[in-house]
Amino acid sequence: MTLFSTDRIATDAQALEGLRAEVRTLCALRNLDQESWRRWEQKAGLFKASVRDYYAPFEAAAAALRAGAPTELETAVLFLEADPWCFRSGYMKSKLMSRIANSVDIEAYRSRLQNIVVCLVRNPQPRLLRPTVRLAAAVWDENLQGQLTSIPEDDSVTAERLRAFMRLVGHQIRTMRGLRF
Repeated sequence: MTLFSTDRIATDAQALEGLRAEVRTLCALRNLDQESWRRWEQKAGLFKASVRDYYAPFEAAAAALRAGAPTELETAVLFLEADPWCFRSGYMKSKLMSRIANSVDIEAYRSRLQNIVVCLVRNPQPRLLRPTVRLAAAVWDENLQGQLTSIPEDDSVTAERLRAFMRLVGHQIRTMRGLRF
């Protein structure tokens, strides 16, 4: 059983970003005197420890999924549902999506993972296309296809992006099944 919620993950991410902003502010002032340098050094150390503590359970979840143990699948899915936007969160999202896509026993999480895919297609994030495609291919069914095709195509860019995504998912599914093109 996990001790996390999407609200807690998002709140902790905001706190981490607040701490990062403080470090940046102090960094600009650190060369004024010894005291400024000491304050920056302390805050930077606190930020480093906070980053380590924030990501530790998600790193553990990724490691468990890689080892083939789906015990931490709930933690990984919660992180993706929370969709935090903070220092290094994109790297963690990518890692977790790839690990989930390669996992077994994800059937119980299929609808939640499909919702994550739809959200990422509607609101794309930098460097997450490939892991989103892999995750979509792992949970693909008529329901997900229907959700994606019902996304409003407000302009030609959105329409082309959606068609390209669907082609990439089709390619990934064929690759997973070992089919030739």
